[in-house]
Amino acid sequence: GLKSRPHLAPEIAERVLEAKAQGAPIEALGFNCAPPEDILRALHAIDVSGHGSRLRKANIRLAAYANCNDRKAVHDAGFDVQKFKSAGPIRVREDLKGSGYVRWCHEFIRAGADYCGGCCGCTPVEIQELSETLLDKEGSSETCWAPPSQQDEATADPCATSEALAPTEENDTHSSLGDLGLVSEAADKEQVGVMDGSMGRLCMIKGIPEDDKLWSARGLVEERYHPIIVEAHMDYIQAGSRMITTNNYAVQPHYYRRVFEEDWEARIPRDTELAARLAAEARTRCGAIGEGVRIMGCLPPICESHRPDLTAQFIRDEGEEACRRFYRSVGEALLRGGADALLAETLNSWEEAQLVIEATKNLGVPLLISLEGALRSEGLKSRPH
Repeated sequence: GLKSRPHLAPEIAERVLEAKAQGAPIEALGFNCAPPEDILRALHAIDVSGHGSRLRKANIRLAAYANCNDRKAVHDAGFDVQKFKSAGPIRVREDLKGSGYVRWCHEFIRAGADYCGGCCGCTPVEIQELSETLLDKEGSSETCWAPPSQQDEATADPCATSEALAPTEENDTHSSLGDLGLVSEAADKEQVGVMDGSMGRLCMIKGIPEDDKLWSARGLVEERYHPIIVEAHMDYIQAGSRMITTNNYAVQPHYYRRVFEEDWEARIPRDTELAARLAAEARTRCGAIGEGVRIMGCLPPICESHRPDLTAQFIRDEGEEACRRFYRSVGEALLRGGADALLAETLNSWEEAQLVIEATKNLGVPLLISLEGALRSEGLKSRPH
């Protein structure tokens, strides 16, 4: 079973500190795509162990963006896609819609998170509310921020906000945090970087067909869906995201080989670069609102999400050097397309993270390392604390 074991978070933090000391351009350590309960345990474990203060001294920020879906049946099936497809569609947890999830974001920030957003199931509705509730005592948005290396030089005004997203029947049933008196209570921080939410789900809502082989990459492979990807990125920017992630999460060997047998290897860098270009187009089309928004180039899990066992086997079968070549090729493609930094996300293990670091450390851009927040072992037990 996929049980929670959160005790590894301080060990991961220690390894990130060592990598930074050895010259890796690590900007942040993150935890994502796990239930918010697991991510909060991981953040608390880092704080209690003393690693939180050590990360800050090393200029390494913490990022947190949780999975909002009800995934119990999925994980009870060992995260086997073929087993859980028959269980019906994955649904967002009722308690994580609207303000329900934003409350968790404020808890993440209290626990030390500098960058916060959402993962699967999170929409621009939640991101807008998070952005609006991060207010300082004077009422100006805390989303006016710059990455560590640019804080003294930043001149752009990323505080411009869009008109409120139109309320929907679904989110209208959830009280706003402002109504509950929770505005500006999240943290006594000067800056919080607001990330985006789920791209795959939003693109499906907007019309990209569900595809259990290519997943979100379907929108890249078929040109007619490119405008939808741009529109989804724009929705997040207009909702207040200061960090948007490229839509190439599913552009990786395990998925592409089974669909494109002959030219999968050539397609990966091409589709990856395209994903970055579409994000850059969205930022440009947002005009003044897009100023100061950073494009985070996605470095996805090399094999499968939430399956450290399959990932370990993939690394053994393919060899570490081949894995490093993949990540370097992807990193280079993202930079060609216009990414400002690299975000390795939902990584299954430190071994996978280390391959990412080794492959991309000399590319000249900041690197954010985010592990799947439950930190599962190859036995598929989660262990974030």
